[in-house]
Amino acid sequence: MMNLLKCLKFHQVEINKVDQELQHVPLGYLVKKQKQYYHSSNGKEIGINKQPDLIKQLCRKRYLLTYRKQLIHNLSAGVKNINNYDKRSPADLIKSLPNSYQGTPPNYFYCPEVAQWVTEEYEKNTYSTPDGSYFSKRGIAVRSKSEALIASLLEDYNLPYRYDAILQLGDWRKSPDFIIRNPFNGRTFIWEHFGALHESGYEQKMNDKMSLYLQHGYVSFETLIYTFEFDLRSPVRLKNLVQDIILHTK
Repeated sequence: MMNLLKCLKFHQVEINKVDQELQHVPLGYLVKKQKQYYHSSNGKEIGINKQPDLIKQLCRKRYLLTYRKQLIHNLSAGVKNINNYDKRSPADLIKSLPNSYQGTPPNYFYCPEVAQWVTEEYEKNTYSTPDGSYFSKRGIAVRSKSEALIASLLEDYNLPYRYDAILQLGDWRKSPDFIIRNPFNGRTFIWEHFGALHESGYEQKMNDKMSLYLQHGYVSFETLIYTFEFDLRSPVRLKNLVQDIILHTK
């Protein structure tokens, strides 16, 4: 019951955030005729192929309106009718949009904050990946086969992430394995993979790092994900972590 109540609270918070963002979107909607995009508003259609920012804003607007309907539906279903929840992922919602919105890059539907975050330079841990390191599907160098698997999974879901980036926590500087953003609502997650428990002193370092995250407001399996080698034996387990926690689709 508590998890369901948390889920309903999440839906209400998301509705409020969506309503705030919708206050700042342009009027009208996107129309596409062959390869030409138009901004339709007040009965007029104006070509906007040379205005990619406006196209992005209209794509984002249409996604938000569709997402809001999903949230309201689930909130109305309540605890008693959870089987009637609309569990479509953001990608599924985008596929349901009119043809005018199909074929645009996925980041056209991202919240502006994350779209900017993706392009920013960031400080990385000075401990460099050695020669012969492992690579994700998109060619990101990581230090282990396990991290390559997680990175590739995030890429499969088109989730923007930073690998081994410096995170300032009070007076401490840490570098989580992955800092991940939900591109559609902007929420931030940390994913740590602990794959060397056999090494001397590793467990204490792991506990110290986890304690620091918790002290600074990260919540286990809400905004803080951690896995071990045995978790990687179950692809379903990993996909559920992405879907249930980061994408929040279940």
